[in-house]
Amino acid sequence: MKIQSILLNIYESTFRPARYFGNIGADLLAANALRSLLFLVSFATLALFLTAVMNMEKLRMAGLAVQSLSHGSTQFSRAIPWNRLFLPIVTALNIFISGISRHIATVLFGDARKSFTTATSISGQAAVPWILLLTVYGLWNNFFPVIPEPGKTEPGYIFITGMFLFFAAWIWEGYICMRAFRAQYGQNLGRAALTFIAPVPVFLGSCCGSGIFLYLLNMK
Repeated sequence: MKIQSILLNIYESTFRPARYFGNIGADLLAANALRSLLFLVSFATLALFLTAVMNMEKLRMAGLAVQSLSHGSTQFSRAIPWNRLFLPIVTALNIFISGISRHIATVLFGDARKSFTTATSISGQAAVPWILLLTVYGLWNNFFPVIPEPGKTEPGYIFITGMFLFFAAWIWEGYICMRAFRAQYGQNLGRAALTFIAPVPVFLGSCCGSGIFLYLLNMK
């Protein structure tokens, strides 16, 4: 498939999801989702890695400064720029978990089409906003890393910007996801919304479990 076709699929599924998902079959949907994600994640990973290499010294200085404020070790700064290469793994894991959770939701709702592949493909296409916004944020951070001054905390705008991008990506994902499940599964708005948020308890449970596990490891 030509790059132009891949870019067109990304644009249509991201900005015109109702029309895109309403006029595509399950087999083509899976193939398009795989090609689109491979292209987008590969480009994002390469861009983040190369820009981190270009500005590696400043990024490591920023990492050391943040860790000194939190009394942490220097292992994170040493991981730069190699930690940028984890994007494909993290993306694939999130899409897989989201796909399973939403597939289970459609089964519980008794929807006629109980396809794990379709649910995962929709989750993959709906993850595009996360990839785009995180890539833009990552590139900005690579080019303009924030180095806190000794004795001072990180600027508050970093937290505010991160939260804004998080909610913007989540709302955008929900818009795509609900449009897609309504078109592909014939769900009403309520079921589509519940299907969209199905992965939330799984991710929250994973975070809580990880926090408890780390707490137990650090107990004296």
